[in-house]
Amino acid sequence: MASLSLHHVADPGLVLDRVAAVLKPGGSLVVLEWGWENLDERTARWCFRHQLRPAGEPGTWLDSLRTEWAASGLAWEDFCRNWADGHGLHQAAAIRRTLAGRFQARHQSTGPYYFPELADADMAAEQSAIDAGEITAGCLRYAGVR
Repeated sequence: MASLSLHHVADPGLVLDRVAAVLKPGGSLVVLEWGWENLDERTARWCFRHQLRPAGEPGTWLDSLRTEWAASGLAWEDFCRNWADGHGLHQAAAIRRTLAGRFQARHQSTGPYYFPELADADMAAEQSAIDAGEITAGCLRYAGVR
């Protein structure tokens, strides 16, 4: 299982080659991954309207992102791309292509991602906003076999 890690690694292809090498034929891989390229301004503003968990808590980052955006003076699209590039983040679309070259997909979907950062909204609230077309799903869910 790879959970929210492939967008951070230097070379997802190398990591997935290693996973494929240790899996037996028919072995399963489950991936939960962030599609940062889907964090459009509408979705970001929806998140920022919620009470965000403080930046000092382990694993939190949206509060810092909001502060950095406000200080940047940039349009969201420019800020987000620069931020992701500065952190060396890979897009979910690229990870999906890398997976497709190594595994046979059994499941692919998208869903809620930001709710752990929100003190006043849960997974169901985020899913409702996705279903209503208010925001874009941020989580790639993938299961495949070698």
